[in-house]
Amino acid sequence: MPRIVPFDLAAYLRTHFAKVSAQTGLMLQEWIEEGAVRGLPVANLKALSAGRS
Repeated sequence: MPRIVPFDLAAYLRTHFAKVSAQTGLMLQEWIEEGAVRGLPVANLKALSAGRS
């Protein structure tokens, strides 16, 4: 992998997803609320959101 990606990819991904974690959680919550208001199934979004903890 170092020949393809010349930096520590695992460290980069950990840092990136730690930075966007809060934003992702807010987006999921908004989609859950909007889906519920529209009467759409949101069980999978809820499960995904719960799995982030």
